[in-house]
Amino acid sequence: MVRPSPAMMKKHESTKKCSNCYGYVALDANVCPMCKAKLGKLGRHGMAEQPINWKAYILCVLAWLAFAIYVKFAFF
Repeated sequence: MVRPSPAMMKKHESTKKCSNCYGYVALDANVCPMCKAKLGKLGRHGMAEQPINWKAYILCVLAWLAFAIYVKFAFF
């Protein structure tokens, strides 16, 4: 098993990994400079957590609601 160098250990202590492109970004970064993905807090394994995409959830609920209304008026 290969042990990481002290320089690599210092890099891991001051950065987090983007969960999309796996690039290292600063701990306080909210957006990855390489892939422009939104980043959350530092996770348990050094990966940045992805914030909840509320727009997608709201759009999904609205789409299901529109579908239900269509089915009600088209078939009943």
